[in-house]
Amino acid sequence: MKIIIFTAYFYPHKGGVENYVRDLFLRINAEKIIITSNTENAPAYEEWNDFKIYRLECWHLLGKRYPVIKPSEFHKIDNLMNIKPDFIITNTRFFHLSFLGARFAQKYNIPYIHIEHGTMHSQIKNPLFRFGGMLYDHTFGRYIIKNAWKTAGISNASQKFIRHIYNRNTVLMRNAIDVRKFYFERKIFDRKKKSIIYVGRLIYAKGVQDLLSVLKDFNVNIWIVGDGDYRQKLMKINSKAKFLGIKNSDEIAKLLSKADIFVNPSYSEGIPTSVLEAGASGLPIIATDVGGTREIIKDGENGFLIKPKDTEMLRAKIKILLENEALCRKFSKNIQSKIIREFDWKKTRNVFFDIIK
Repeated sequence: MKIIIFTAYFYPHKGGVENYVRDLFLRINAEKIIITSNTENAPAYEEWNDFKIYRLECWHLLGKRYPVIKPSEFHKIDNLMNIKPDFIITNTRFFHLSFLGARFAQKYNIPYIHIEHGTMHSQIKNPLFRFGGMLYDHTFGRYIIKNAWKTAGISNASQKFIRHIYNRNTVLMRNAIDVRKFYFERKIFDRKKKSIIYVGRLIYAKGVQDLLSVLKDFNVNIWIVGDGDYRQKLMKINSKAKFLGIKNSDEIAKLLSKADIFVNPSYSEGIPTSVLEAGASGLPIIATDVGGTREIIKDGENGFLIKPKDTEMLRAKIKILLENEALCRKFSKNIQSKIIREFDWKKTRNVFFDIIK
């Protein structure tokens, strides 16, 4: 089997979509070609981890969050179609490469599967750009979803968003993790000074500014893992926070094992990998009720769900967890068992095979 995968970002860039594509398709026995944007000045071609990666020159717009492939690179996509792939995969309707994947699939009469990672229109601070994103979703995004051979969402919320853009049947190909890498027996609060951790991109839509503002009131260690165009602004909010930069999965697992509480204050999510990893490690979690997060966290049973941007509620929930060891033990036990039971890559891989049958 031959598969061409269009994804706006891929290795060495780090992020949730990149991890999903890597971890799912490493488990698929096929010839796998990645077509992605060259945002990291990486080699134009590279073989890495069972993938053949073709990186195309692009303009990196919207604060280096939106790569647009240069037209001079389109002939390279034409040339790759000579391998006659069995399927084309596109990821996230918002990106230019997804539109290109849809167009080339139609041009060469190749069935394409669209995997949607988003759950709402893009949360961009600038209202003009935000309106432009909504307009894109209901024109180009609608085209991508409407014309796909099959559509899949990585969460129930992603499936609902697909139906919002264009009402059609879709399947659930849930985001997952390698549970064994993050699982360990946790000792709740065995340190004198507690540590609160966030893992993810440092952009406005992730809401890290809310967490840093709230944590001014607490005597805790603050670990911020990740990078992005909002980092410099975030560093000015709370001088106590340690910005640890981008870490690989082994380093993240080690940090999670040393932390006491995980907070994901995001305004927009698909189904957050960072919450899955924190849950597998047994960390008590506070997360905003956005996207597919409620498919992981059941409020009061295995973590806390709060409204996005509700800093008073965030402050209150942090205080509760810092003062209630029994509740932390309950959350830790319940979230670990749920992740093990429901978010394993084997299940997602089997769904993919069911689709292509």
